[in-house]
Amino acid sequence: MVKNKNEVSVAKPEIIPMNYAVQGTPIWGFNKFKQDALVKLMNDLYGLRKNGITPEQCQIITNALESISFSLSEIPDDFLFRGSIMSAFDDFKEEYIRWNEVQGNTVKDVKERQKILNKMKKRRHKLATITRRNQYIISKNLDLKLVEDIYKALGNIPNALPDLFVNLGSAINDFLNKEKSAKS
Repeated sequence: MVKNKNEVSVAKPEIIPMNYAVQGTPIWGFNKFKQDALVKLMNDLYGLRKNGITPEQCQIITNALESISFSLSEIPDDFLFRGSIMSAFDDFKEEYIRWNEVQGNTVKDVKERQKILNKMKKRRHKLATITRRNQYIISKNLDLKLVEDIYKALGNIPNALPDLFVNLGSAINDFLNKEKSAKS
């Protein structure tokens, strides 16, 4: 078929090869972070919504989330969507801080924590959407060290509070085991 010389050619987006998210790759690790680890963190918080947690416990989680923000800031400056991913994660982090600012265990407090958890869920979905739309660009700018740093920061939560963050601990162990098996 011969193209009409007046026909305009439209650039097609790059297709992401299936092997970009192969177990053990940076994009796989980042996907696992947003699909598994953040979900398990929220599941643990859901279980804690009746009483909340102490300011000291909150600080452990806040420190971990701050460390993740710092890790995300290390994505190279030529990364076109960096601000969007960082912004989406920081929105998630801010909702967590709001969740813990609710003091008390009245019915009203529990409902408020639940409302904030729902907002956290939306923020995680936003992060997932941004990531999904930009898998190719992200895969070119992530390295496994950054993903490992994210999981190391998250690991501080169940290490310090193992009885409260069982689901998150499970997600981290799952990542570490799969990463280890992918390297061997």
